[in-house]
Amino acid sequence: TKPFHYRYKDNEIKGGMAVFQDVTEHTLAERAVNRSYDTFQRVTDSINAIIYVVDAETYQIEFMNSKAVEVFGQNVGNICYRAFLKSDEKCETCQLDSIVEDKRELGEFSEIEYFNKVTQKWYQLSYGMIEWINGRRVMILTSIDITDVIKAKEQIKEQNKKFEETLKTLREQNQQINEQSEQLKVSGAIKDTMFSIIAHDLR
Repeated sequence: TKPFHYRYKDNEIKGGMAVFQDVTEHTLAERAVNRSYDTFQRVTDSINAIIYVVDAETYQIEFMNSKAVEVFGQNVGNICYRAFLKSDEKCETCQLDSIVEDKRELGEFSEIEYFNKVTQKWYQLSYGMIEWINGRRVMILTSIDITDVIKAKEQIKEQNKKFEETLKTLREQNQQINEQSEQLKVSGAIKDTMFSIIAHDLR
């Protein structure tokens, strides 16, 4: 709306102008997008994993679920590697040629294990490309804390190492026993021969 006035035949006309535009379709579409976003938020909040969405070109965080916010704080709108790694350099995932050169197909996912120096924890990271609600290509990343699993693997590895060392020691001791047994057999044979000669000489 806009007020205006003008003169017409020595008369001053005062009035206003209003322009109406039907935005029903746009509003309904916007509401549908918001409902989809809210549903996505509720679903991802119910999962015990860190889930976030990053723009594939700008590396700006577009979405974080409640677990991601709990671990890293609210960082929507910030650059991912600065928010999650406290670094000015892109992480290994962002540096992959398939992502940088926009070669990765939508819906194609990969998995890696990585150690986050900020949280001091190991994560299993699943990442892939999807089309976001704004129509842009984004990376959706899901991280599951596997620190306890890694520690358990390390403990098993250490125990296996100790077991191998113990087994090696037992093998060495067994070899020594076998060698000593052979030496005793030889000594016994020599002793028997000597006694036999002495007995013969005595006779």
